[in-house]
Amino acid sequence: MMHSSKSIIEHISEFLDYCDVEKGLRNNTQKNYNEYLNKFFRWLKYKNLEHILPHQPTPEHIWEYRLYLSRYQDPRSGKSLKKTTQNYYLIALRAFLSYFVAKDIVSLPPGKVTLPKPDKSVKTIKFLTLEQINALLDAPAGKNPIALRDKALLHTIVSTGLKVRQIANLEKDFIKDLPKSTTSYIRDYLKTRQDNNEKSLFINYGGRKDASKRLTTRSIERIVKNYGKSMGFEFSITPEFLRFANILSTWNKEILIEDVLWQECEIKITKELKLLKENISVMPERYRSHSPLNDLLKCDDCIFRKIAVLIVDGLINVEKTSVKDSWPDFCFGATNKRVHSHGKDWHRKMIDSVAQYFNKINGKNKITIEPILTYGRADIGIFCEDKRPIYIEIGTVSIFKIWYNLMVMSNSTFILVPDDNYIIKFEN
Repeated sequence: MMHSSKSIIEHISEFLDYCDVEKGLRNNTQKNYNEYLNKFFRWLKYKNLEHILPHQPTPEHIWEYRLYLSRYQDPRSGKSLKKTTQNYYLIALRAFLSYFVAKDIVSLPPGKVTLPKPDKSVKTIKFLTLEQINALLDAPAGKNPIALRDKALLHTIVSTGLKVRQIANLEKDFIKDLPKSTTSYIRDYLKTRQDNNEKSLFINYGGRKDASKRLTTRSIERIVKNYGKSMGFEFSITPEFLRFANILSTWNKEILIEDVLWQECEIKITKELKLLKENISVMPERYRSHSPLNDLLKCDDCIFRKIAVLIVDGLINVEKTSVKDSWPDFCFGATNKRVHSHGKDWHRKMIDSVAQYFNKINGKNKITIEPILTYGRADIGIFCEDKRPIYIEIGTVSIFKIWYNLMVMSNSTFILVPDDNYIIKFEN
């Protein structure tokens, strides 16, 4: 750890660069952090502390700043800050202090910034904003094994959409199948592990010596809940809730189609809707999993329209071609080698045939059965160095899963194979 000779205020540009490059936060999130921190900087100047260095603030300074926020009144409206708004300012400050920890700069620990208790008389909507999600992901501070484990765990829950039971069952060698946005945090965590013979990805650092080291589902739930409480959220956070938080934020994201007349735009959207609905076999209702997103998952027309808007706006490309034209020399059922076991006979044979075909055309292709997507799994994953990853779905699909992964998994190709005759290819 080192002492910085620059004042706290002078670190703001480096902090925003860190949010952009290393954290990958959206421009709006960076803008909000900048706005919230400016109030802290103005308070420092008011207290003649504008030259204070990162290692010099004390818990007393934080307490005084909290008092300032709780007593602040807008000079124009005379209104006080709501506790939820006060939390935003303090969450930004915690993220700022976490930046110093990440850069090995001596500073006040982020955990010293406590948040006001929620006002129980105020009715709140149980929904996390992107800013709150990012703040929660930043909550585990420090580079000790537990903090690094917890940071990797939270990122894995948010980015994969896996259920808590699936998270608990992850093995160390499964890291290669997780989203790239998560693997850097997992690698930082695994560097602290000395137990080379332990296969579990997430382990418990307490408990009896003869007990299993694998984190249980109850332990994961407790970890998530405790970080939610530390952030002062006005409702309890569970892995299931966190699993869907980022999905709901993406669902509510508005896509604007510019420079197109409304009538022309609707004609284009209708055309794409027809292509999608006529050629994509949607998974029957009885096979869909029950989740907090049930109402959303049932609205296939809503999701088809969202995909059509992405196509019209040029954010994704879609192409329908025959299997024969797309995959020359492809032969259904040409191999007796079984690489897949679930599904009905045609589904299994098609997965086997497609996997063998891609292995035949390029021996360098890495074929993965049921690779993890940001939400759910595909039937087949085709990975080759310096090329786009290809994810293939055989037969019926969850249209929600396709839409969401198109939104969040950039530079990927998704191929749907409804039957033996044609394929639908999406690229983002």
